Amino acid sequence: MKLILLYLAVVLCFVGKGAARSPTTTRTPTPSTSEKASHVPEATPTYSEANEVAGEATMWGKDKYKALNGHIFSFESECTFTFCRDCAEPGGDFNIEIKKHKNGDIEEIKALIDDVEILVVRNSISVNEERVKVPFSNKMIHIKKQGNHYSLKTRRRILSLKWSKDKLSLILYSHYTTCGLCGNFDSVPGDDVNEHIASSKISNDCPSPLSRSNEVCEDGVQYCDKIIETYFEKCSKVSPLSREYKNVCADEYCRKGGGKQTTCDTYSELARLCAYDGPGDYEHWRDDSAVVCAKEQCPGKHIYKECGPSNPPTCSNVAPFQDSECVSGCTCPEGYLLDDIGEKGKCVLKEKCPCESNGKVYKPGKVREGPCGSRCTCQEAKWSCTEARCPGICKVEGSSFTTFDDNKFSHPGDCHFLAVHNDEISISVEIHPCGNGQTGSCLTSVMVLQNSSSSSNRYVFNRDGTVTKDGVIIKGYYYSDDVQIFNSSSSYMQA
Repeated sequence: MKLILLYLAVVLCFVGKGAARSPTTTRTPTPSTSEKASHVPEATPTYSEANEVAGEATMWGKDKYKALNGHIFSFESECTFTFCRDCAEPGGDFNIEIKKHKNGDIEEIKALIDDVEILVVRNSISVNEERVKVPFSNKMIHIKKQGNHYSLKTRRRILSLKWSKDKLSLILYSHYTTCGLCGNFDSVPGDDVNEHIASSKISNDCPSPLSRSNEVCEDGVQYCDKIIETYFEKCSKVSPLSREYKNVCADEYCRKGGGKQTTCDTYSELARLCAYDGPGDYEHWRDDSAVVCAKEQCPGKHIYKECGPSNPPTCSNVAPFQDSECVSGCTCPEGYLLDDIGEKGKCVLKEKCPCESNGKVYKPGKVREGPCGSRCTCQEAKWSCTEARCPGICKVEGSSFTTFDDNKFSHPGDCHFLAVHNDEISISVEIHPCGNGQTGSCLTSVMVLQNSSSSSNRYVFNRDGTVTKDGVIIKGYYYSDDVQIFNSSSSYMQA
């Protein structure tokens, strides 16, 4: 019988062999800040794909905006505007403000989301007045870089925000009462777009801009209709508004100083929308001989894809979880991994990947001493260790984890985690915000399943000291052929 010590403040997991296992999760928020262990793959929130989208508001190019009700309008301004706000009551769940440069690029994004302040000035991101590096996580939000854009998602599943140099997209997962340029889910904006724009402007010192009427010309209509029908019209997020997007494209083509080259921003926006459906014909729009939009140049061995992986495979995580939608941007070609350990940012073959242990980088083929005298060799992006029989210890202390190979990282979780799993035993832990005036995360329960392939012999150790076996409460000392459970002290329980 293997001995497993379980504490509600600390979980100690002993196994018969020293092979290192890292805690994994059944739902995957990202470990916070730079304390994340170097060998722990970046986790990706998956809740957005499970939530029905209530609506999306976007802006792209120099002057294009689409409201939540699907109304598309155009105007140019360097004023600061409310892009979208929860205006049901003061201090709502979110308030997002934007300011654009005269060339159409986004100069500044200010957001207050779940009482977290976010400031984006070009590629600089600050959270609660502190500059941060991505990926970034705290208890309320998660920010990361995906392809050409940045992505912000909320832990409470209320919204996601994506932005790049001249694009901004806001997805809401609930029908909020909204105001700002995003309008609402009903009749705003309506016919009086100028009034809508003026009411969204923040400063009275800045002159109110006027919306533009779409220009029309035969060449522009024919060109835009052909390209959109060939590559984009089948996409689920484009099809309902295909006529509107064709009009926008024709306007760009027909206005003074226009032409084919001025339609690129709208085609790029349509390709972004199509990426929600996965791979498709839209990936080849830049290859059309009639299109004059330049292909993005990528460094080194990177190649540009309209539909690349949302989380590229790396030397530290060769098979990361992928979101349902793909993303545009520079990525490594098939058969290569992104080196995020040694020569960071380069594409390398798997066998050329370095490894990392306790902050030290090892080249392929290099050997380090492992636990209990074992020897570990860096091979194809992972450690291959000789077998050594000795106990390994895994700890969970609140939101702090120590893995079997003694790496430490912090994880502000609000979910269920799989801590240890093999054919003989499965141990999972549940971590939530502490509550009752306490800060941080607390371990609320530990579940032990003796036979991983069976639902019987399921022991749950709760924070309040109660223990259940297959749903039945165990009182006092418990003994069976496989397990003993008793209080080792007034604070700890042992099994």
